[in-house]
Amino acid sequence: MTGGNMPLPKALGTNEDSNAVDYVSKRDRMKKMRGKPLKKSRDWIIEKKERRRRQGKDTRPDSKYTGRKRSGRF
Repeated sequence: MTGGNMPLPKALGTNEDSNAVDYVSKRDRMKKMRGKPLKKSRDWIIEKKERRRRQGKDTRPDSKYTGRKRSGRF
């Protein structure tokens, strides 16, 4: 490296300028998205089966193969 030691830039959000970036709303959106399981995931399938059982519908029992990834599928 040439040019000697250079100071690091200031961290975003430390000063109250109009140029500061607000990450709070993005972080809140990400927390809300984490609240529900992704559709077609194993957790989503298990929750759906539990919901159907509470409704009194016939549902196949859970096994170790419930929601597994299938090889050869795209």
